[in-house]
Amino acid sequence: MLYILGNRYLKNCQSVEGSIPKEVMETADMILEVLEDNYNCGNMPFMAGGYVALIRENQKGLYEKFLYQYKLTSDMAEYKDLILEQDGAVWYQEYYQLATEYGIVVIYCVPDKKTWIEG
Repeated sequence: MLYILGNRYLKNCQSVEGSIPKEVMETADMILEVLEDNYNCGNMPFMAGGYVALIRENQKGLYEKFLYQYKLTSDMAEYKDLILEQDGAVWYQEYYQLATEYGIVVIYCVPDKKTWIEG
């Protein structure tokens, strides 16, 4: 599942939480707060600043397809940070600068290799 989050209101409407660890959701909230406070994304999501893409499933192809729609690869990320390691899974965030005032933060999980679904 891929969630496109333009602000915290949209995140709450989509019932994103569930199987996503609290620390990961706190990271998404922090990023969305910055977008809302600095780019008016609270009123007009996706218009300026950027958004958060949250990939919930253990599906490598979904992550790669999402990046491909913007002609990106993982090595083009401005930064990549580890958010959380838990039960063999690792949650990351990557930032991609698409324009001067617009970027995307991709948050995704890399589970242990046994549960990583190719394609």
